Parts: sequence; structure tokens; C-alpha cells
Amino acid sequence: MGGVDPTLTPRWWDNPALVRESPAVRSFRYYVRVNPTLDIWTEYPFLDQGRTGEGFESVAITVVNDAANPVDFSFDGVTVHGTLYAGEALVNDARRERHIYLKNNVALSASIIRIWAW
Repeated sequence: MGGVDPTLTPRWWDNPALVRESPAVRSFRYYVRVNPTLDIWTEYPFLDQGRTGEGFESVAITVVNDAANPVDFSFDGVTVHGTLYAGEALVNDARRERHIYLKNNVALSASIIRIWAW
């Protein structure tokens, strides 16, 4: 039997330097806890918290409202795309965005919002 011994063939996925640099397997991640401003859209750009801090386009977004008051969200900073009430979450596994905008609806209240994007 001839051919190449597969145990001796170098594979790109066995080399950590190539895996980190390969765009096909590159993984971006973003997580932040925020308190949005009252009646003003506040932009939260998705910046990689891994190695580079560069902006990226998400493949999925999760936003959770841990506060008692509602918070509006938008993907363009103009249109209200939805409102998250106390304890609600936006889970979108197919949303390609580079940022999200949030706006607090209640004066003098602490809105703790958690945002994940990857």
C-alpha cells in the first residue's frame, strides 16, 4: 500500500497560529453591561473583545433587560425596532449588525442591559 501517511501530514488546524489567523474559523465576541441614556439613542458598536478590538459584523445578538423599566432598541439609531420590558430578552440567531442602539424610557432609573454579539 502506497501513499502518504496521514499521521505525518501537517494540517492547518493543528497549527494554532494558522487557526487564529484564518478568517474561516475566526471568532469574534462582544459582551457588555450598560445603562442607556434617557431619551437619547446610545450606540454600542460590536468590538472584538478577543485580540484586536476591531469592529465586526455579528452573526447573532442577545440583549437582556435586567432592570424594572423598559428599554427601546434600534439597529439604525432612528427607528424603534422593539422594546425590552423587565426581564425580557432579544435573542436573534441570524442578525447581521455592526452595532445596536439603546434608549432608556424612564427618568432617573438604572437600566442594566446586557449585550452579547458574536
